Amino acid sequence: MKIILLAVGTKMPGWVQEGFNDYQKRFPSEMKLVLEEIPPVKRNGKGSEEKAKELEAKLILEALPKKAYIIALDERGKQYTSLEMGQKVGSWQSLGMDVVLIVGGPNGLTDEIRQKANEMWSLSKLTLPHPLVRVFLAETRCGGSCSGRGTQGRGSCTGCRGSSRRGSRRGGSAHQHRREQQGQGRCGIPAGSHHPDGRQ
Repeated sequence: MKIILLAVGTKMPGWVQEGFNDYQKRFPSEMKLVLEEIPPVKRNGKGSEEKAKELEAKLILEALPKKAYIIALDERGKQYTSLEMGQKVGSWQSLGMDVVLIVGGPNGLTDEIRQKANEMWSLSKLTLPHPLVRVFLAETRCGGSCSGRGTQGRGSCTGCRGSSRRGSRRGGSAHQHRREQQGQGRCGIPAGSHHPDGRQ
């Protein structure tokens, strides 16, 4: 299966691409992370934001696979703990289809996108720069994809692979063992935050 990060925005800074690529490489072969960019619609001043959002929504809908489980990131969505999110990611393989994570432009998502989504997530009440959202999501998904297997020493992330075995051999901290028993692996799932619809 694939996890498709469908995000409005192109020409990201180098550090964003580098960070995203780093986490992308850590995903297991059975759960690949794919980035698909939607060109942002130019805003021409006051009053153009809503029109631009509508045009971006049209591009998003055209880019969606015919069969996929859709999760829209939106401030109205449900928030999850790190453990809950990791469990959700771990369950995606049983869906039998790809999962699409939609990140809107500076003005968020339209009602049409929200209604089409199977779920709506809100990762935080805080606002972070749009480019950071991509790295944040990649790290979060990476943490989730290796969770559930960390206790067996087979975490799919480079930073988690074999972590429980090394921890058992070397003693490890109580906090580390606790995280691994919860299926989070050493890379864990971030406690960071950003505005879920990617607003700047």
